[in-house]
Amino acid sequence: MVHLTHLIFTTSFVGTGFEYVYRALFLQGVLSTPLHH
Repeated sequence: MVHLTHLIFTTSFVGTGFEYVYRALFLQGVLSTPLHH
Protein backbone atom coordinates (compact mmCIF):
# COMPACT_ATOMS: atom_id res chain seq x y z
CA MET A 1 0.00 0.00 0.00
CA VAL A 2 2.69 2.47 1.02
CA HIS A 3 4.78 1.59 -2.03
CA LEU A 4 1.80 2.02 -4.34
CA THR A 5 0.89 5.39 -2.81
CA HIS A 6 4.49 6.54 -3.11
CA LEU A 7 4.58 5.44 -6.75
CA ILE A 8 1.38 7.34 -7.57
CA PHE A 9 2.63 10.45 -5.75
CA THR A 10 5.96 10.32 -7.59
CA THR A 11 4.23 9.89 -10.95
CA SER A 12 1.92 12.83 -10.26
CA PHE A 13 4.82 14.98 -9.09
CA VAL A 14 6.93 14.19 -12.17
CA GLY A 15 3.95 14.81 -14.45
CA THR A 16 3.27 18.17 -12.81
CA GLY A 17 6.93 19.15 -12.97
CA PHE A 18 7.10 18.23 -16.66
CA GLU A 19 3.99 20.28 -17.39
CA TYR A 20 5.41 23.25 -15.47
CA VAL A 21 8.69 23.13 -17.41
CA TYR A 22 6.84 22.71 -20.71
CA ARG A 23 4.63 25.73 -20.02
CA ALA A 24 7.61 27.81 -18.87
CA LEU A 25 9.56 27.02 -22.05
CA PHE A 26 6.49 27.64 -24.18
CA LEU A 27 5.82 31.03 -22.57
CA GLN A 28 9.50 31.95 -22.82
CA GLY A 29 9.47 31.14 -26.53
CA VAL A 30 6.29 33.14 -27.12
CA LEU A 31 7.57 36.16 -25.19
CA SER A 32 11.03 36.08 -26.79
CA THR A 33 9.74 35.80 -30.37
CA PRO A 34 8.77 39.52 -30.74
CA LEU A 35 12.13 40.54 -29.26
CA HIS A 36 14.12 38.63 -31.87
CA HIS A 37 11.99 40.01 -34.67
